[in-house]
Amino acid sequence: MEHIQNEELDFSYYLNVLLKRFWLIAAMVAVGLTAGVLANIFMRPAYKATVLMMINQEDAGKIGAAPYGSFLSEEDYYRTQYQLLASRSLLEKIYNAMDLSQYAQFANPQGINKLQSALDISPVPRSRLVNVSITAYDPKLAAEIANTLADTFVADNVSNRVFMGQDVIAALESTERSPEEQELLNSMPQVVNSDFIKALKQQAAQLSAQRAKLAAKYTAQHPELISVQNQLNALNEQINTETRRLVQSIKIELSGQFSGNNIRVVDPAVTPERPVRPRKLINLAIGLLAGGLAGLGLVLILEFLDQSVKSSEDLEEKLHLPFLGFVPYEKPKKKESEYATMLKTGNFLLAENVRNIRTMLDFALSDDHNAPFLITSSLQGEGKSHLSSNLPVAMAQAGKKVLLVDGDLRRARVHRVFKLSTEKGLSNIWDADPKKSDYASMYSR
Repeated sequence: MEHIQNEELDFSYYLNVLLKRFWLIAAMVAVGLTAGVLANIFMRPAYKATVLMMINQEDAGKIGAAPYGSFLSEEDYYRTQYQLLASRSLLEKIYNAMDLSQYAQFANPQGINKLQSALDISPVPRSRLVNVSITAYDPKLAAEIANTLADTFVADNVSNRVFMGQDVIAALESTERSPEEQELLNSMPQVVNSDFIKALKQQAAQLSAQRAKLAAKYTAQHPELISVQNQLNALNEQINTETRRLVQSIKIELSGQFSGNNIRVVDPAVTPERPVRPRKLINLAIGLLAGGLAGLGLVLILEFLDQSVKSSEDLEEKLHLPFLGFVPYEKPKKKESEYATMLKTGNFLLAENVRNIRTMLDFALSDDHNAPFLITSSLQGEGKSHLSSNLPVAMAQAGKKVLLVDGDLRRARVHRVFKLSTEKGLSNIWDADPKKSDYASMYSR
């Protein structure tokens, strides 16, 4: 329960601090709002053009002719495509083809870097689509760059696919193949994995073994050996015929694969009508938020640096002294004494507060009601004489004997309040010889 009360006290303290300096927070919010308005006025409008592209992976890795090698996962493949879309080589090709250096936004130096900063690639989640966007000050130029980038990327993809498969196509189209080209074709998956060719080669191996046995017994002109040799030749020719047929089908398949494309433009970019920057509402919201946070920060800093005493809580917290009460200042009327209010009948704010202080002093001095106490302040004009004139009267009204000593040797005032002579005072006591002075006998009594 005590912990909760402390938290509530802290909350109320900070709330009071904010309310006390609310004008500073309001001023900083106004500054932030002004900054947001100025940003909306002076920020140059920028337009964003977007091309929607589709990137498929069905052809990747077919017949050992993957355009960009093999990938462990579909995610790796698409990340590679996104990096290629933002590659410096592709952007340089676009930059030079469109002569973008003539535009101030993409002018040299660092023209390519500026173009790269204007590019944004945003894949559509759970799909094969990707948005390729260009942001530029000229809406028509933004659309042109986006479309040129997409078209160039599609064309480069076709070229890469053809380049990767050109060795295989050359071997397929050769009329007199070299041993290396023939070995390349024989090692293709379609040829190696053909069940029919496997069966023919198995029969050919059996006939070869049979011919070897017969050759050990008979001469080359023996009819049985000639018959086996003819069967083996026919079987080899059948294997070659089946291999040529498979090679032809591979050639047709590769021709379609390498001339096709797995990347295409779905929606080309159109000239944007509205700018994407400045975002007016967002700028205003950021200005308001930044101004408010700055105002709160300044309030807390000023409160931390402010060590002045403004309330009874400040007094007790900073000086570690008990608070006895406060005395409002009432300027006495002409021809009235400083303590005239204390002698009047009725309820007066000054008199009540002085009496409250008298009561608090009684509690504070409960062990010794005759103990002396000091009334002082850090600066002049803070009410020492005012309190010193009223508090002794209140104590005297309670039936106590009071000795009031004015220790202000520079600007003494109490003697004027009580209309006393200044011929003898505290300084005379300090300067007098205690053994010869009349004051000594007075103190001895």
